[in-house]
Amino acid sequence: MPASTPSHRPDAPVRSEDAPLDEQAHVRQRLARIVSGSDFPALSQQIADTISALDDNASSMQRLTSVVLREYSLTLSVVRIANSAHYRRADRQIQSVTRAMVLLGARTVRQLASSLLLFENYRKKSAGLKELMLLSLLTANHAREVAIKLGVSDPEEAHLCGMCRNLGEVLIACHFPVDYARILTLVRDRTHHEASATIAVLGFRYEDLGEEMCRYWGMPDTVVQSARARSTRAATQTGAITAFAHELTSVMYRRDADAGDARKDLDAVIAKFAPRVRLNRAQVGEVVALALDETHDLFVTAGIRVDALRMRQLAEAACTALGVSALD
Repeated sequence: MPASTPSHRPDAPVRSEDAPLDEQAHVRQRLARIVSGSDFPALSQQIADTISALDDNASSMQRLTSVVLREYSLTLSVVRIANSAHYRRADRQIQSVTRAMVLLGARTVRQLASSLLLFENYRKKSAGLKELMLLSLLTANHAREVAIKLGVSDPEEAHLCGMCRNLGEVLIACHFPVDYARILTLVRDRTHHEASATIAVLGFRYEDLGEEMCRYWGMPDTVVQSARARSTRAATQTGAITAFAHELTSVMYRRDADAGDARKDLDAVIAKFAPRVRLNRAQVGEVVALALDETHDLFVTAGIRVDALRMRQLAEAACTALGVSALD
């Protein structure tokens, strides 16, 4: 358990109004088992330290700087983001992490740091989790790029929401691998859709656990709500962007479909979200291309070995769904 008091404890009532009481009990039980694990307190402490730096004042920035400098890949990523076209305000490159953090502000760095702490922790666990975290990172980058295209003022908040959207599945895959394998078998055998498979095995949906973990860590309400964001329920623009980014990742990279079906599935997602996320196919193609580049760049910057074959497979899957020969 983090040293700072979390906003939610595993033995407290689950606040989601969507889950029946029996599902709440199952969620609380799993959450309690996760947070009592031997390797979990360190991650929780890092998340708590990051989330506690809420303001742009000197003490908050000092605490946040300490968190950032402890993680080499996080340090490099903060500098890289500060030098991106969206944030950079001059022709001169920013080399100092301190200057980069001042430029971005504590709120933006906090959200970026939380995303990357999750990515770094879980991608190291196993090959299967590395793939899940790759997909979560793609969702996060989709969300950021969509937010930028729509003129949202805080794209890093969308990035954190995107990273947490699939948190429940990541937690189950990491901490309950046998149950996760059972869920995958049910889905693969086409006896269940994912939601019914998770309920059959766990007694709840992935999103229920993801939402509760975000509450436990004291994540902002926007992130908590986005952990289960869907197009028909998203009350905020960030929630709609998160849901769109999640479905975009699924339709691009998590379905076995021929070229025609892939394009139809993508068109269906674009049409479904059109009232809240007004992007055409060409703009979505730009989002996808930028997200793939951003994901690759993060791997290189952080010194993570890049699987060139897997990145090429992702690019080919994106081209298939978009109906293009190459990404711009």
